[in-house]
Amino acid sequence: IDFENLYADLYGRYAVAPLAPDTHHYAQFGHLTDYSAIVYTYEWSQSIALDLFTEFERNGIRDRATAMRYRQQVLAPGGSRPAQQLIETFLGRPWTLDAYRRRLAE
Repeated sequence: IDFENLYADLYGRYAVAPLAPDTHHYAQFGHLTDYSAIVYTYEWSQSIALDLFTEFERNGIRDRATAMRYRQQVLAPGGSRPAQQLIETFLGRPWTLDAYRRRLAE
């Protein structure tokens, strides 16, 4: 298989910019620099969300007081404070990977 021409053909169908001449894009490891950062960020966000959700599990998924506390302590301040501070305020402790690990073990 002529990977160079196959890749150039497929890339040319969907890409916004052309390939740089005399390069071998099909042989690069873009997933190690681009995609991995996306996956890592997604998993990081999921681990935080699962830890935040433990408060709802503990107090009841429809508990209005917990929902209001989440709204006031996490959503309302938004980007005015570091995310870690918002999370710790809501949880009353530093976040952990415990809920994430439990999910992975299911």
